[in-house]
Amino acid sequence: MRVLSLIVVNFVIFFVGIMALEYGTRIFIDFEPGYYTGIKTKGRCINYPYGAICLNTDGYPDSEFGLKGEKPRIGYFGDSICYGVAAGQGYRITDLLRKYYKKYEHYNFCYLGENLLNGKILDNLKRVAEKYDLDHIVYLMNLNDVPPLMAELAQKTRAGSGTDQREDKSWLVRIKEFMIPLDERLRGKSYLYTYLRNIVKERLTIAGYEASGYKAIEMFPKQNEMVFKDASARINSLQQDITNRSKDFTLVVLPYEMQISDDAAAKYSELNIRWGQGFTSGAAQDQLIRNLSPRVRYFNVYDAFTGIKDSAMIGDYYVYNKGDKIDWNHPNREGHRVIAGYLINQGIFLQ
Repeated sequence: MRVLSLIVVNFVIFFVGIMALEYGTRIFIDFEPGYYTGIKTKGRCINYPYGAICLNTDGYPDSEFGLKGEKPRIGYFGDSICYGVAAGQGYRITDLLRKYYKKYEHYNFCYLGENLLNGKILDNLKRVAEKYDLDHIVYLMNLNDVPPLMAELAQKTRAGSGTDQREDKSWLVRIKEFMIPLDERLRGKSYLYTYLRNIVKERLTIAGYEASGYKAIEMFPKQNEMVFKDASARINSLQQDITNRSKDFTLVVLPYEMQISDDAAAKYSELNIRWGQGFTSGAAQDQLIRNLSPRVRYFNVYDAFTGIKDSAMIGDYYVYNKGDKIDWNHPNREGHRVIAGYLINQGIFLQ
């Protein structure tokens, strides 16, 4: 009994201590733990601080698809940016293009963490294109789509650092996978867990790691030339495959915040975020585009911000620090507006 009593007392002390830290974090720490997680409603909508995103009956982040219509169908593919993180439904690049180009049906197939350069997701794109009889596929490519390729390339080559990147990354990826069940339960719900998670992520970010657990090698394009060549080759292959199916393909390459704002570059540098020579001048995009087939139609969105780069302040067009991590990856609503405006001005689709 004495042992049992001791266990109970220690458990109560531990529980009370955790609750005290939880409430202390809620009272004294100023940050938004649920910015990226949101709250699911009884329907198919998820309410985030920046807006709601609703899934249709097919499970995609869009209104119901007008499958019986006669208009040409455009399908958008990509990850969290075109899904709508930091913008919300109605304010995304895809929504703004839909409002302008009314002669088309616009279908959003984007989802969190999707990377079209991954073989499994690439195969799914081809199936979706056929299932929904798409006429035009648009790939909104985030620069962080490049690093996972290194996991495959590491088996046969070394990239820049002189070490096997597979060994360099595997421990973190494994920890991340192990933490997924706990993360899904506590992130955004427990202030204490989310705050501690944020501290760890900031340390890893400064150390040069992506949220995926892979090294942020896209920020060092000159040291990882082979990785970019391989990414370009996969895009070329995707374009050829889609063309062979009598469909059109367009690549849209999206930038990071330190690339589109001198102020942001200075602030991130102060936070000890590192990148390679030329990255803030668009070297990563240039490296990717340089090896694309002439048949690939692309838009380099880095160019959308060149006229305002010297005046844009950190957080004007991207999230920066509104959530539980340093975020140079997700444009806010104003960023989506600028990007969509650029694509319209450049004539991404026929009127």
